[in-house]
Amino acid sequence: GDPARSVQEYIDEGVSGLYQISDDNDDYETVLNSVADTPGIVISGGVLSHPSKCGSHYMETNGWLPVMGAETYRWRMRRLRPDEKKDTTEQIYCAEIDLPLNHSPEPRSTRNKRDYTWGLFKKLKGYEMEAFKEEISRYLDNEWWHPARGEKVEGPSLLVFPLPSPGRSTRCRPIIDARDYNRRLPTCSYSGPTITQVVNDLRLRWRPHSRILTADCAQAFYRVRLLQPVSLSVQGLQYLSWRLVFGLGIGPSGLYTVLAHLLSVAYFQLSAQDQALLLNASFYIYLDDITIMVPRDASRAADHFLLEMEKVFLLAGFELPFTKRHDSDVDCSFQHLGLNWKFEDGNFFISCRKPIPLSIRLPDGSFNMKWTARLLLGIAGCGGTGVDPCRLHSDTRLAGDLLRSIAGKAAKHGMDKEVCIETDVNKMNVVSTCFGILEKASPDGCVHWCYGGSKLECYVDASPIGYGWCISVLNEALVQQWALAEHAGVWWGSKTSYHINRKELIAISSLVLYLHGMICGQNTCSPPIESIVIYADSQTALRWLEKRISSKSIEKVAVLRLVCCINELVSDIRTCGVTVTYKKIDGASNSADRLSRLIEKWGLVSSLGLGEVEPESLLLQA
Repeated sequence: GDPARSVQEYIDEGVSGLYQISDDNDDYETVLNSVADTPGIVISGGVLSHPSKCGSHYMETNGWLPVMGAETYRWRMRRLRPDEKKDTTEQIYCAEIDLPLNHSPEPRSTRNKRDYTWGLFKKLKGYEMEAFKEEISRYLDNEWWHPARGEKVEGPSLLVFPLPSPGRSTRCRPIIDARDYNRRLPTCSYSGPTITQVVNDLRLRWRPHSRILTADCAQAFYRVRLLQPVSLSVQGLQYLSWRLVFGLGIGPSGLYTVLAHLLSVAYFQLSAQDQALLLNASFYIYLDDITIMVPRDASRAADHFLLEMEKVFLLAGFELPFTKRHDSDVDCSFQHLGLNWKFEDGNFFISCRKPIPLSIRLPDGSFNMKWTARLLLGIAGCGGTGVDPCRLHSDTRLAGDLLRSIAGKAAKHGMDKEVCIETDVNKMNVVSTCFGILEKASPDGCVHWCYGGSKLECYVDASPIGYGWCISVLNEALVQQWALAEHAGVWWGSKTSYHINRKELIAISSLVLYLHGMICGQNTCSPPIESIVIYADSQTALRWLEKRISSKSIEKVAVLRLVCCINELVSDIRTCGVTVTYKKIDGASNSADRLSRLIEKWGLVSSLGLGEVEPESLLLQA
């Protein structure tokens, strides 16, 4: 089996899947959360690619090619036909994807489903409805959508609903629910890197006075065409689209494949000298965002690349607006990938854009304890991984997890029913503590410096209640050590009764799984890491990783299985040219000790029902 999946089963903290949403709720956020849980797409370790090793010298592909990460889908770059609408004046070519639709009806969809979007439209204010209609008109003017004229289209219609967006340039956006359509398509994975992978890799490769360039492709998904159209339903009106509408499961992988191809074509337009200078540059694609980091001696070559990139993108119908480009040589600070990027005297640091939880206090200063499951989930989002892509605020993420656990269980009885908090002293204690932690997380309070480096020092620890790990980077040239990531978790369910040695082993597996995802997804780039040292204070757990366990008791068989999975993941990391070693450390020197004991520090052991657990029978003492 897949060792990464096996390890994930061990460290599942039991908070996922607690807040699944029903289609029967006529609410913008509810529906959006449901649609975001796209059937048919699997997020796995991403690929960090250099354009010299991924793509082509030529704009046109030689026929159809498999989509990266979704080989059952195919795509091509072809010449634009004379009767086709240009997206840019310069456009000569277009990217096109073929959707392998399953034409047989899905067994689960035999009944007609209710069109829930009518209720959402009724809630719109007048100006929001006007903004929605303006956006639809823009799609029609660009010929991204066409009014249907009775054409027969394969597959179910995609429902379109409005999402009010106050404070944004588009005050009310059309959102497409393609879940039924996606169920007729093969499962696909997103082969591109996550924001965390992009930021981790960039921070590790950063060297003083490097240069960072960013760009944003305008309406990128709609610049990719479909071989066959999809049908869209808006308030009973039918439209057709031959474009990669946002919501299709293949969208992220399809767009990543196309943009990676275009970057490669632009790279091979450069002179041999510029190509050689950019071999040590880093290129990242996340959905429609492009990030490039180049060493100082390649700055002129980077300017040449930007010119070629713009030409190539325009030829393929893509636009890179100047208003959404940034250059660290010009802009000392900017926002990108949901983070604040700042540059001072050749150095670089990132700060997180953490939202402030609103309305959590009453006029008298006390915490508000009257919440519906839906509103409490919204507060929990202030402590989610989405607002901490650097993975450096484990306390706020853990607080968010605890709130999601409470709200998720309550949501089973209705999203808009009040959660019983005031009548439960334990829940009041948990909620008030988590509110306080999220409230203290000032949006301007964090600064994460980046000094680069190739040596990782990792600390891992488990306590009877929780576990944690942290990763530091050592830059020997600058004699600097800086934090890369950290994590804190709680033992839930049957894991609360595991012996401490087994808990230590699971904590190590959590760390190794993170390292594996960070290093082993880089198919065409050598990892920026040379060595990893993992420090733990459990001699027994470390010995288990070094030799076989001969006993056949149920507990020891489970330990052996986990040891084998960890060793497989470590073997993958070593195959990438990275040395991995384990070292024993005394508890007082273990930097992860504070993370494994956050619940105790917060005084929530009894409130979470974790204080009356009897440990299981002692495992093999190696």
